[in-house]
Amino acid sequence: MKTLFVITLFVLLFPVYSFPEDNPTLCIMDSNEYSSEQNPNYLLPWWNNVRIGKFAVLYVDFPDGRYINGNDTLQPFYDYQLEWVNTHGEPDAAGEMGLINEVTNISVGSKFMKASKYTWNDRWNMFFDSVGTYYGNAHPDCASHQDTAWGSMKQYWKEASNNKFELIPYLTHPNESDYKLRTGIINEYVMINDVPVIKCLKLPFKKYGSNDSNSYLRSFSSVESLDIVANRMIADATNLINNSTDFNLTQFYADGGTLFIYYAGSHSALKDIGYRSPKVSIVRGRENQITDENSRIDGFGVAAHQYGHIEFGWSHTNSGRCDIMNGGDVHDNNSPQLPNPIYRMQQGWLEPIALDITQEIELSPIETSYQCGVITIYGKPSAASDWSTGECFVVENRRRLGFDRKIIIKEILENPLYTNFKGGLLIWHYSPYYDLPEPYCCGVDTKIKFRHNDRQHFSCKTEGIQKLFLHGIKDYPQFQLIFIILIL
Repeated sequence: MKTLFVITLFVLLFPVYSFPEDNPTLCIMDSNEYSSEQNPNYLLPWWNNVRIGKFAVLYVDFPDGRYINGNDTLQPFYDYQLEWVNTHGEPDAAGEMGLINEVTNISVGSKFMKASKYTWNDRWNMFFDSVGTYYGNAHPDCASHQDTAWGSMKQYWKEASNNKFELIPYLTHPNESDYKLRTGIINEYVMINDVPVIKCLKLPFKKYGSNDSNSYLRSFSSVESLDIVANRMIADATNLINNSTDFNLTQFYADGGTLFIYYAGSHSALKDIGYRSPKVSIVRGRENQITDENSRIDGFGVAAHQYGHIEFGWSHTNSGRCDIMNGGDVHDNNSPQLPNPIYRMQQGWLEPIALDITQEIELSPIETSYQCGVITIYGKPSAASDWSTGECFVVENRRRLGFDRKIIIKEILENPLYTNFKGGLLIWHYSPYYDLPEPYCCGVDTKIKFRHNDRQHFSCKTEGIQKLFLHGIKDYPQFQLIFIILIL
């Protein structure tokens, strides 16, 4: 069936605006990141080939999340050790524990704390699974919080790139025979009930404390200079890798590897901060602190956003749930939305179609066709292989397919008017000549502007082939009427 919407995709009408709770994702990078001229991607050797991203993860905890028995300072692998931490320390600083429905001695609302809830395979599968293991109830918080797995971060970038980017786990333990134990995770493991559980590396300072001499943060909701905190954590974690493991971090960075350091627990503001030289990021381990019954692992949505900065040099956009690079944290943790089509074109991941106002064209879902339409405003976008050499509108038929399945939030779907809403047209404005400023968040890419339409012009029940009124570009009247057929 062919369906035409009279306006931009409905999911944009609410999530595209910034909500107070959608805090900007902190992404601090090198000051000279965009200052020097770089060759465009289409001149680089990997263009039109499969590009490889080498990736490794490190998990760290804190002294105040450790069980102390005499001279022993241990990660709380067992419930009795976690009970001690809950009484004498800070459970939000403890690694690899979580909340379950089954009764233990530590209640949190309707749930209970459990030591060693997360296994090595839980962590590895979330990042690197390629065979469909990490799907459905494979999510480790499915039973406790009804979270569902929709694929790994490796599969996310495979889908986003049209199979042209492969995230691979770096060799971390060459003496292990099991591929999952050999790769991807730098930590050692211990066997708990015959299952491998990550053994966190302990940072030298407490997570929470009174000052910088004894801790990294003051409290869960503290707002101190988080870039300084991130730098301290990264520097201390780097020392731990170099002095407490056999992993050759210098060689890893020389091979182009990207390191993500996950710290135990959560923090209201320190979600993720990353750098491009070397390519490293510090990321929180949980959404909400462990004393909140809604606390669960943060999935890989935040990590995918940060990886877009570090690996591809992408900036923020002001585009709500329509782009993983939106400056506010508005995405599904386990099925983050795909990147905007401009960034994907610049990586060679899409097949653009040149449009003009005399055409009647069909647009298939971008999630399956990897096609988008380009309407030239000035210059000639198609003069370069990445279509970046002219000012244009980029239009896409965006559907709730693949990792875009969660692009519309649950609260909107619960509205009877939109229960069966499947998607529609998105409009993006790109100019290499001048800035298209967006005053929302730090680090916004001023060459890209998301064009959403006025609500009063929306009709979600329009079907059939009709003239599509692009009200989102009403300041360009020559483009407001154009035949675009959106194929479901």
